[in-house]
Amino acid sequence: MKDRQQYLDKTSAYQNSIDIITNWEAKALAETPQNATESALTKIKLAQQMIDLTSYYIVMSETSMSMLETRNEIALTSGRKTIVKAFSYMESVVSPYLDVPVSDYQDKLDLIEGVSAKERYLLVRKMGLAIDLLEDAFGNNSKWKWAFVDFKARCAIIAKNFFDMKNAVSNMDFNSPSYESAVYHMRLIKRLLPSVADSYREKYELAGKIVSDLSRAIEFILAMRRVHILFGESDDAETIKRKADVWQSRLDADVKAKDETDKKK
Repeated sequence: MKDRQQYLDKTSAYQNSIDIITNWEAKALAETPQNATESALTKIKLAQQMIDLTSYYIVMSETSMSMLETRNEIALTSGRKTIVKAFSYMESVVSPYLDVPVSDYQDKLDLIEGVSAKERYLLVRKMGLAIDLLEDAFGNNSKWKWAFVDFKARCAIIAKNFFDMKNAVSNMDFNSPSYESAVYHMRLIKRLLPSVADSYREKYELAGKIVSDLSRAIEFILAMRRVHILFGESDDAETIKRKADVWQSRLDADVKAKDETDKKK
């Protein structure tokens, strides 16, 4: 009982921060934005706050592990819910589209053109870090193991769609003040998209060969190809296409084999 009280005392500051953010979220959602741009910017702030909430919940569980030698499952569940909220807020701003032309969601990006390259990069990096820490906090044998593939997928899409593609050339010029942030952001995109594709491929092989998993893997590979094409990286785009073709052939063969098996039954 004494240890439990010490834990509550230790985490009281985190709980206070959680309460403040939760109250701010409710107030922000209750207020009607003046225009579409203001609404989009508010959603970005909400996403940032939800990532902070997730971090507080993770720390509370880590403190529980340290002081009580047990995970705080309630805190971790809350952290999982708040990171999902962060995804939803950002998807409403930049769209959840994966392998589509930028023109399909440029109207959304035009609303947030005032958000700097640095702010964009820091948000997606912070989101990715929160996902990794939350996954670690749940542990290797968590029932949420494969759910984190979906979490990382949503993060990768947000990272891609939040990138300021319209000003990419000027931002990635060596003399631009946005150079470092824009370059690091693009490097992150190029790391996340193939990584998520590989994770869906692994899930396909290890978790029942569900067709949608390998299909999703192929979609992420092709999204990466689209990025290479946009930047004139033809050799990389061709390499990606060959990989996607191999995976599609594997999927077609597996589906055909399953259909034949089902017919025999």
